[in-house]
Parts: sequence; structure tokens; C-alpha cells
Amino acid sequence: MSRIAITIWNDRISPVFESAGRVMVVEMVENREVSRSEWDLPVFRGDDENGGQYVRIFPPQFSGGMVSRKVERLRELNIDLLVCGAISDFAARFVNSAGIEIIGWISGNIEEIIMALKENKIANAGFLMPGCGRRRRRGGGDGRGRGGLRHGSNYGVFKRSEM
Repeated sequence: MSRIAITIWNDRISPVFESAGRVMVVEMVENREVSRSEWDLPVFRGDDENGGQYVRIFPPQFSGGMVSRKVERLRELNIDLLVCGAISDFAARFVNSAGIEIIGWISGNIEEIIMALKENKIANAGFLMPGCGRRRRRGGGDGRGRGGLRHGSNYGVFKRSEM
């Protein structure tokens, strides 16, 4: 059985992991969904000038403390794989260091993403965030970009061994 966390915002993938406030956890056995649930992730909340609440995206949201709290929550949920939108090199390293693989830079409707996971078609360029499709690899001849994240033909699949 594998437990897959998908960052969500409404019925779509949340565009940025660091600002994601919820995940859908899908348990799968041999590409068959056996359960589904939704969970909150820690987010930085601040006060606006009128005393109301808003979610601040950065700089505190991108701090190591907030990322580590998100990763700790994923560990509590026993996640094996994280599917998300944009993710910083820093956050990807935290996630991978917790033993969680990442399929990043993904966008789209949650139901379509789950179907693609079941059919092993998540690497379809149609799910990549705009600007991520078949782009050239950054960072030199070894195919590793800044921070070691691999781009190009593997469509944002980040494994611990590649970090």
C-alpha cells in the first residue's frame, strides 16, 4: 500500500507547496484506490491592518520552521509520495530527507490527477505547470539543476537518490 499526499486548493492542485494549507491523502494498492481523506497542513497566519486573518505567503511561510512543520505533518500521515505544484529546492530537500518522494510542478484537477496516478500517466506533459514542459535541464551536463532537482524528461519526479 502506498499513501499519496496531493496538495489541494479547491478542486485543483495547490500551486505552491510552501503555501498549501490542505492535502488529500489517497491510499492505493496496486494502482487501485482504497481510501481518501483530507488533512490540514500548517500555514503561517498573520493579521492584516483591520484585525482580520490572512495567509501570508512569504517570507515567514518559506522559512525552515514552517517547511519543517509541513514535513512533520506529512510524516505523521505516513506519506510515501507527495504530488504538488511548485516546490522550492529547500522544501524538496526537507521532504526527501523525510523519506518522501515528490512529483512536483504538477497542475490540474484533483480527480484527473488521481486517475493519472492510477494509470501511471502522471508524467503526461498536460499535467505540468505552465513553463515546465520539456524545458532544457539547468545547471550543466549532469542533468542536475540548482539544488539537484532534476528537470526535463523525468517531468519533475524527485527521488531521494537524486538529491
